[in-house]
Amino acid sequence: SGKTATYTALINKAADAEYRIIILLTGTIEKLRQQTQRRLDEGFIGLDSTAFTHGRNQVFVGAGNYNQSISGWAVTSTSSDFKKSTAERLIGQLSGISSPVVFVLKKNKSVLESLGQWLKLYNATRGQKIPLPMLLIDDDADNASINTKSEEDPTVINAGIRTILELFSKANYVGFTATPYANIFINPDSNQEMLKDD
Repeated sequence: SGKTATYTALINKAADAEYRIIILLTGTIEKLRQQTQRRLDEGFIGLDSTAFTHGRNQVFVGAGNYNQSISGWAVTSTSSDFKKSTAERLIGQLSGISSPVVFVLKKNKSVLESLGQWLKLYNATRGQKIPLPMLLIDDDADNASINTKSEEDPTVINAGIRTILELFSKANYVGFTATPYANIFINPDSNQEMLKDD
C-alpha cells in the first residue's frame, strides 16, 4: 500500500508539473495490473476506468468525488490492458488531449510492443520524437525489467521499456521496488547506445 500511495503521489506531482503522458508498468500478473488501475482510478484519474473506456456515463470515484473538473484520461481499465482499438477510439493523437493520459500496463512483450507501435504510428509524426513530456513508472522494477542477458541480446521487457522511452523527446523513468538491492545486478559501465540508459 505504501509503495502504491508513493507513486500515486508522484503521478499527481508530475501532472502538476505538466507531464502529459504517464505510463505505469505493474508486474507480470493481470490481477496486480487491475488492482493498480483501480488504485490509480481512485487516487489520480477520479473516474471508473472501465465505464470511461467503454463510453458509458462517467462514474466518479476517489479523487473525482472531491473535484470533478480535474481528471486524467485512462486508456487502460480495470477490465482491459492496453489495446490499440481502445486508444484509437478514445484519443487518436495524444496532442489533442489537454489532460494527462494514463496507461497502466503489465510487463508483457506483446503489450509493450503494441503500445510502442501505436505511439509511433499515431503520435510520432514523420519519424520525429513525440514532443510531450512522459513519465514512465516501473513498479517492481526488479521484476522482468532488468537486462539479465548480454548487451547484444537484451531481455525483451528491458528492450521494450527503452524503445518506448526513446519515442519521446522528454522522458523520465522512475523505478519502484520493495527489493532495492536488486539494482546491484545492473551493469553501470555499459557503453552501448541502447543499453547505457539501463
